[in-house]
Amino acid sequence: MTSTTSQLNYPNSTACIYDISNQIHQDNTTVIVADDIRQARLYKAQLLSLHPNYQARLLILPDWETLAYDPIATDKAIISERLQTLYQLQTLPNAILIIPLQALLTYVVPQDFIQKNSLLLRVGDQMTPAAFREIMLAKGYVETKEISQVGDFALRGAILDIYAYKNKQAYRCELFDTEIDSIRQLDVATQLSSKAIEYINLLPSQEYLFNKDTKTLLSEKLIEYFNGTKITHPPLVNLQTLRSFAGIEYYLPLLHHTMQPLWQYLEPKQTQWYLPSSWKAMTERKTQQSQARYELQTQKGYQLLSPDKLFTTAEQLNNFIQTQRHQLIHINQANTQLISLPDVKIIPHAEHATAQLEQLLNQYNKVIIYAKDKIRLNNIQHTLTAHNLDLSKYSCELALGYLEHGFIDTATNTAIVSE
Repeated sequence: MTSTTSQLNYPNSTACIYDISNQIHQDNTTVIVADDIRQARLYKAQLLSLHPNYQARLLILPDWETLAYDPIATDKAIISERLQTLYQLQTLPNAILIIPLQALLTYVVPQDFIQKNSLLLRVGDQMTPAAFREIMLAKGYVETKEISQVGDFALRGAILDIYAYKNKQAYRCELFDTEIDSIRQLDVATQLSSKAIEYINLLPSQEYLFNKDTKTLLSEKLIEYFNGTKITHPPLVNLQTLRSFAGIEYYLPLLHHTMQPLWQYLEPKQTQWYLPSSWKAMTERKTQQSQARYELQTQKGYQLLSPDKLFTTAEQLNNFIQTQRHQLIHINQANTQLISLPDVKIIPHAEHATAQLEQLLNQYNKVIIYAKDKIRLNNIQHTLTAHNLDLSKYSCELALGYLEHGFIDTATNTAIVSE
């Protein structure tokens, strides 16, 4: 595949997300790389404010939010979000993935681990009986005329029944055309459905499983990685008895046959990438930090996996990116189409408190003012009314949503105002 690249300059992050959102293709995957998780969540909030219809496609893959090799437990909510995202990347053909650079650099669990141990079905999801059969057979479920034991599934027209492994609960999904119309808990004895639920979320609780196969694999991996050296490092001793511990994420390669770079979850020919213009320098810095921490810890006699077993390098990522359609994002730079918004603050005690806002309303064909929630939206309305500014006289609308900055789109003569 031939790579195409360009640098995109924006006056602020909101203008950046606005422009990217207008480039997103309905049928393709889009990956937006953020500096860190804070920026990733900010990008997501702004993208949803501008395009609420992207909700079902929008994913975040957080990093573990711990320093390499630190014996600190990753928050369970982070693990859950990571597993849900990795699952959905395999089921959504047009995902919009926002990912911190650190998460992109970190190897992830193999796709077959997610496929075999995950099931996420929601009301409103696209599904057909044929697709359901394919999913369930791939997970090791057995097709029967009527489910009666854990591991069974059954199809009867638009009715899909499943007796799940993880919590030994049976469910019935009913389709309307090619969409899941309802999900209910199912009584296997009576074959009658009962309580309606919005989704079935049967994901692993961690990015690994402890079972007989894991123990055999672990023994092989310890010999491979540590050359038969006696295991004395406490975390590895715990692992040999299949006991979890804080910081186990940095030993995941011992618990899987292989780990994968994140991009192997994606369809390369159908993916558009957006990266910070400084991503190479940032990657080099993160690589050096991981190597320094590894060397410091091994000097103390700790038995650790080397960084190359846990993280991709700048060279590996660059080699991949150069084969992809990608654009580099440069924030706080001049853009001829998207320009900074002038100061439009309401000055309560001024002679003409709304003069700057009125000037904006008169100058542009359309003005959209965003407020974070309904209370703030009402406050804006009351403030404008108190200052005798009637928005109905202008091409202006108030909208719910969080935007970090305002800006002007000169191509459409539209002003976007953030609260």
